[in-house]
Amino acid sequence: MMKPYKKTQGVYYLKSDFRKADQELLDFLFSSAAQEDLNISRCCLHLDESSLLMTMLIAIRNKFVYPAHRHNWKDESYTIIKGQCNYEEYDKKSNLIHKTFLEEGDTLLNVNRTFHLLRPLTNQLAFIESTIGPFRKDGLEFLNE
Repeated sequence: MMKPYKKTQGVYYLKSDFRKADQELLDFLFSSAAQEDLNISRCCLHLDESSLLMTMLIAIRNKFVYPAHRHNWKDESYTIIKGQCNYEEYDKKSNLIHKTFLEEGDTLLNVNRTFHLLRPLTNQLAFIESTIGPFRKDGLEFLNE
């Protein structure tokens, strides 16, 4: 594996023309997250933030929960490759409206554009997230902002 280059804390990209998410890359992400005292680390397999297809390998430690959020303009999918989690959806008043258990090998397509999160049930969770690009900060809304 060609060592990923660091874009910002916990975010990496691959320089190679051949971008592969494998166990070696996953081990690198978990190790880097531990060294940087982070609970989440990702490697983007797409070229950059202007890419039309964005695919990321995301590693989560210590049952970290990224806050409930929604994207009002795009769908995304998750494929669990290590660990277990619950996918949860919430309404604008923070009421849980849906929960689905996911384990290794499961794929979920999120098309509802509700507030959502992945709640790890294991100390290590890894998944592939795919969505459309380009990246837009203005389309991300957090619950209870």
